[in-house]
Amino acid sequence: MKNILTEEERQRAVDIIHSLDKCWLNRSGGQPHTPRVPFWTLGAVTYLDGTENIGMYHRHRKAINPILKKKFSWLYDILCRRFEEELGDPCTIDDKLGHPGFHVFGQKKGISMTDKECYWLSQPLASIHTDIQYKEHNYYWKTFKEYDLENTLNFTLALEMPKYGGGLYIWDWVDMDQDFIDNFNFQHNDDKNSQLKNKFLYDNGSYKYSKSGLKGEICFNSGTAELKRMDHEPLFEEYIEKNLVYFTGHIVHQIAPARYKCMPDDNRITLQGHGIKCDGIWRFYF
Repeated sequence: MKNILTEEERQRAVDIIHSLDKCWLNRSGGQPHTPRVPFWTLGAVTYLDGTENIGMYHRHRKAINPILKKKFSWLYDILCRRFEEELGDPCTIDDKLGHPGFHVFGQKKGISMTDKECYWLSQPLASIHTDIQYKEHNYYWKTFKEYDLENTLNFTLALEMPKYGGGLYIWDWVDMDQDFIDNFNFQHNDDKNSQLKNKFLYDNGSYKYSKSGLKGEICFNSGTAELKRMDHEPLFEEYIEKNLVYFTGHIVHQIAPARYKCMPDDNRITLQGHGIKCDGIWRFYF
């Protein structure tokens, strides 16, 4: 969705996020001798706070939600209104879960990143995964008469991007069964890449035979001469400031690094959230 915000609204959101830096949680990880890109979150994050101890997630939710609501209710109103226009269903920010929050990569308080930190920001910024955060909240969804855990909603609103851009890698051709969904995230990225390639070649039934001399191509539709390039690489969806990218369902994806190179004063700030449709209403959370 294009132009979710005006330039003034985008800058207002960025300024408020920086004013709340004491509420950011450092997610950089790594040890001092192995620097990682500076990474913080603002908000209670299911995939970071709730997977090992859901109680920790809810403690953080109770502390941070009132701050997010006070500072960003105007932004949430815009978000819900635009999604209602897009989806044709009512939308709400769920008070019993963490409100949509923010990913912050890059410099903090005007302190430029080091060369090593710039290097890490130019590398893939997260694991290859499919969003299954909703599983940590199954007890909550069951309080509704109807809830849809197949057509889950995931969205990102770009507020500030590195000078050379950024975005999302998407493996949108992967056809996942429930076993794949349940187990895919809990592997090393190298194993995930291998599994994705194998699914492309074999699991979808398209690999029938190959024709020698056509390196990198395989034959689809056995018995025909139709040849297509073996393209198991992800699509790149560029993030544009003020625009919102969303998808429904279990799509494999990964935060893409800064394009080409990273500058010491780069920031990558996004509003992040998920949605589950319960009793006809999309309920947004983080």
